[in-house]
Amino acid sequence: MWFKDGTEQNHIVFDSTTPKDNKIKGKITGDLRMKNCTTIFNSVNKSHSGRYYFRISESGELKYTYTTASVYINVSDSPPKPTLSLYGDQMEVQDRRVLEGSSVSLFCSAFSLCPSVLPTLSWSPLPTNISQEQNQNTSFISSQLNFITTHLHHRLRFNCTATYQLENNDTKTTQRSLVLRVLYPLRTHLYQCLHLVQ
Repeated sequence: MWFKDGTEQNHIVFDSTTPKDNKIKGKITGDLRMKNCTTIFNSVNKSHSGRYYFRISESGELKYTYTTASVYINVSDSPPKPTLSLYGDQMEVQDRRVLEGSSVSLFCSAFSLCPSVLPTLSWSPLPTNISQEQNQNTSFISSQLNFITTHLHHRLRFNCTATYQLENNDTKTTQRSLVLRVLYPLRTHLYQCLHLVQ
């Protein structure tokens, strides 16, 4: 059972033994006896925000309400933004500055809002001569773009978009952006100056 904003009988919002009467629809997966179970709530909205308390209530003597180990659920209209990082030579680049001709990686990750449905990640723009890798597990998905920087990447805005599939077949998207600053070697500047003089 799950209680919301209190542990009295009138605060029950989910009971796995009477699914038709539940205020919040969902299901429990896994095996409680093996200490491996998950509750999935379906079609939640902002009114479902609040503090939730779990109770084990099986036939026999196994009954316990977890009053000190509650969880607060905050339901938002929009999914969380993905994280976006820039790496060069296996080190994170904080100031977004990289040398022309260097090998860089853009790393984007997004959390799964439901264990059964992972978001999808997409990039724009996609530079030429790239390699792309994707990794996923039950809690998050990540995507990595690897490429060699050129002057064409200077001040280019890279976008990583996470798309979440909702239960009613709608989708919600959220995006994180990063602007790359490519530093040119001195010889490039000298060449450009000479070219202008001629």
